[in-house]
Amino acid sequence: MKDETVQACIVAVSMDHTIGENMIGEAFMNAYRSQAQPFIRALQSTGEFKVSMQMLMEELAI
Repeated sequence: MKDETVQACIVAVSMDHTIGENMIGEAFMNAYRSQAQPFIRALQSTGEFKVSMQMLMEELAI
């Protein structure tokens, strides 16, 4: 879980409210397979990403 790309993909999928609960796993795998670095860097610069990443890190710490 220390891979920043994996973390970014998890957060990106969680931020996409158009993905149904039963499609989250598939959406994550698609995001991870097609990880476009410019997209990930742009996403990481947003405030929403930073808040979501903090929530993920808190969950992983438990």
